[in-house]
Amino acid sequence: GSFGEGNYFPGASDNASGTAMVLDLARQLSSGKKPWYSYAFMLFSGEEAGLVGSTWYANNPLFPLEKIKLVINLDMVGTGQDGVILFNGPQRPMEAAIVQKLNEAKQYMKIVDERDGTANSDHYPFHQKDVPAIFFLTKGRAGGGHNTFDTADKLPLYGYENLFKLVIGITSELQRQETE
Repeated sequence: GSFGEGNYFPGASDNASGTAMVLDLARQLSSGKKPWYSYAFMLFSGEEAGLVGSTWYANNPLFPLEKIKLVINLDMVGTGQDGVILFNGPQRPMEAAIVQKLNEAKQYMKIVDERDGTANSDHYPFHQKDVPAIFFLTKGRAGGGHNTFDTADKLPLYGYENLFKLVIGITSELQRQETE
């Protein structure tokens, strides 16, 4: 992004780290054996301008929203030394319990802090339409966000791989619960 003439915000943490994880998940889940669930990988524009892209999609879906088992939103996931925040945890107790159980068993993240859902990222338009939706944001120091210092060389990627494994684990656990 930019702010005024000559100011370029590289966006490594916000939003490239989340975009990279979505692409990594797409690569992982589309290779090999056909997955139990169908997956839709979406990247929305206009988040900082008021959740423009995700709101538009939630109001104009390509498939019925009631068919969505879970929206997992990933934004600013390039740190993690201090754990991860799970937004909508209190509103989604079943999904939050899965996240906490997996994290306890595997120690993926230092801590999973649960926070109420707010209109702070692209999960929210789905949540407003009663679609199960959670949002992960890693905690920890990086070069910046919404500024000229948000460059890839300042991202520690401390919790990236473990958050990736945690997200994969969520889908596996949802499948296990559905098939038992």
